[in-house]
Amino acid sequence: MATADADCGCDMESPSRIEEAIEIASSVREAGLSIADRCSGLFSSLGFGKQMNCFVASELIDLLISKGFAENRDGAVSVGQLLVDTDLIHHVSDKLQFMDGDHFYRFRKDEGEDKGPSAASIRQVKKSHCGYVYKKGYIFWSRYYFALSCPASRQLLVYRQELDSNPLLNYSFSEAVLTPNLKKKSPEIRIDLTLLTKDSVTLFLALRSEDELFGWVTAFGNSGAKVLDTVNRAIVPNKASSVFEFTAIDIHGNEYSFEQDRDLHTQYSEQGLMIVAFPCNQFGGQEPKTNEEIFQFSQTFGVKFLMMSKVDVNLSKTIPLYEYLKSKKGGTLGSFIKWNFTKFLCDRQGQPVIRYAPNVDPISIAPDIEKYLLMQ
Repeated sequence: MATADADCGCDMESPSRIEEAIEIASSVREAGLSIADRCSGLFSSLGFGKQMNCFVASELIDLLISKGFAENRDGAVSVGQLLVDTDLIHHVSDKLQFMDGDHFYRFRKDEGEDKGPSAASIRQVKKSHCGYVYKKGYIFWSRYYFALSCPASRQLLVYRQELDSNPLLNYSFSEAVLTPNLKKKSPEIRIDLTLLTKDSVTLFLALRSEDELFGWVTAFGNSGAKVLDTVNRAIVPNKASSVFEFTAIDIHGNEYSFEQDRDLHTQYSEQGLMIVAFPCNQFGGQEPKTNEEIFQFSQTFGVKFLMMSKVDVNLSKTIPLYEYLKSKKGGTLGSFIKWNFTKFLCDRQGQPVIRYAPNVDPISIAPDIEKYLLMQ
């Protein structure tokens, strides 16, 4: 069974902290920090285990204290860790964070052959997505640190661990197709992500939960991969002829049939618009409240439209109505819902006619609403 210890968020150092780290690094180099080729290990006297262009952690700590960047050794360790976090220095074998002692570290600018960006540098990129994922080889599943770079470069980089200086593998997303397949094996859920890259390389990845899967699927989609919704469905949405064939649970726990909307359209032909809101907690955990709490909160704004019970709109627990809506109106980078406030406009016959991105102001779609209200 393959599971993952995935971290779907990436903390970024603030610009002021990065500037501070750069200033400290420049100061200690100018102050004469000893940077040289060094050997370590049992046979170091024979020249084995040589590390190029490195310095000793304890010597950096001495210099940080003497230059006034820290009051004591513990404080200097924290400053050294700042240099690691901002990717200015790293442990020569990428096995340690910053520690006091006879440990060898190297400035990034003193590296030799550069095979690609370090994991630390990717973590600082806005909109990057990082974490541990299991990757299936020919026989075994192995744990690696994956880093999905910003959408502009559209690359997936694979490292042995999150401290690595250079990636082991690099995949382009320019023509990638992502197919999530859920395989439930009690008591765990194994999720494979089949990623077909432009070089016809298929990656099989495993994550620990559907929430982690959704985080990666969203990141893949935002980075240019085409996402195919092939998760298990309660019904085959393409066989439905309109939204009127679906039911859902409203905010008070009562089943609601959208067939009732036909009567509303008939009764209020001049004002035939009906707004239905579906709360969802799949986007950054922004809707953790209970249905009752959500309803009470909505009343503080005088909400009059129909509020439904909290639902899933992506992955295996997607309600049938949303499977249908997504099958009829796919998004830019795949049919999955990208974020809160994605909107669908349906005509009087219950046919989805337009899908709006989360950032589209509802007021701006008034002309479309008026257009379809006039159609019989």
